[in-house]
Amino acid sequence: MELNYLFYSNKRPSAPEGDFIDNIHKSWWGNYDLLERHHGYIQFLFPLFEGNGMNNFAKRLKKEEAKLMREDLSIAKRFIKSYELMLDFYGMKLLDQTTGKIGRNENWAERFNNLSTHSHNNLRLTRILTCMGHLGFKKWKKPLIDFLTKEVNGGHIKNCNHTLNYFWKPTLDVNSKAYKLKTFEEEEDRGDSIFFSSN
Repeated sequence: MELNYLFYSNKRPSAPEGDFIDNIHKSWWGNYDLLERHHGYIQFLFPLFEGNGMNNFAKRLKKEEAKLMREDLSIAKRFIKSYELMLDFYGMKLLDQTTGKIGRNENWAERFNNLSTHSHNNLRLTRILTCMGHLGFKKWKKPLIDFLTKEVNGGHIKNCNHTLNYFWKPTLDVNSKAYKLKTFEEEEDRGDSIFFSSN
């Protein structure tokens, strides 16, 4: 079985200096210093068809592997926890698991400032949005981007306007050349997660 599937099945830890996914969800939640400075976990939580990014321990998400992950309810539930972990890190929260609606968390001002001043988090958000498409949560992209658009335009998330328009919003346009080059997705790769048919 492939690495990303095994990691999301809680059978292999992330690396370097990582942990099993269930432990990450439990022990890393709210540890903003760790989530900020650690650069090896994000590729495991949000694997991509394009590759492992800057982490040589991570593996490219294979299309057949992604299909298996979309069809596994326990993996879907872990993906949601991964998403909520990162939303909390950014000062946001998932308000509705059906629609994907996003709202501010109680700590939003401090965390929005962190997002505005640590640009590598912009790249992480692009990765999260892209991975949503791979693992069957594409319908949650627009609510997140709508929320980010409102906060960027309102001046609450500063220094992110360029990223919003040239990296985050393009993750919605599945027919654009840039989208296809970035995601390596074909139409058959965009099936919904089993999560949405199980509720």
